[in-house]
Amino acid sequence: MKRTLIIIGAVALMFFLIGRMIYIRSTEVDDLQREFVAKLEYDLSARIDSVGLFNKAAPVGFLYVTITRGTFENNEKKIARSLKGQDRFRFLVPREGKGIEIFHKDARQLEVGDSLVINSAEDKLTTFRKGVKVTEFVISEHLRGG
Repeated sequence: MKRTLIIIGAVALMFFLIGRMIYIRSTEVDDLQREFVAKLEYDLSARIDSVGLFNKAAPVGFLYVTITRGTFENNEKKIARSLKGQDRFRFLVPREGKGIEIFHKDARQLEVGDSLVINSAEDKLTTFRKGVKVTEFVISEHLRGG
């Protein structure tokens, strides 16, 4: 009986420690993502040129946009490399020409012609359709490689 209690206690302690380790790692990654976004210094507006969904039923996909206000400097790789080896984070990925690709978890809600306002200081991307806000999300929760 005593041995069984010791084994149950040891297993419970092991599960607790593993859970705690996962939680701490997850929190560290979240902090790195917020730091990455804060260093981007984006204050841009863009227009959606096309929406690419992974499949017809999935809400996730890519937005292909053109910058309409602000200056886009592609320094994401440099910023990501400066963060404890987390060189995989990406938000705006330049395409051929002037286009930019953005991963979006709710791309199904968006349409060609919608406007995006990207403000990394506030960690927000807001989408407008004909002047009315459609969606708003936290950029650091939508990074590629995060």
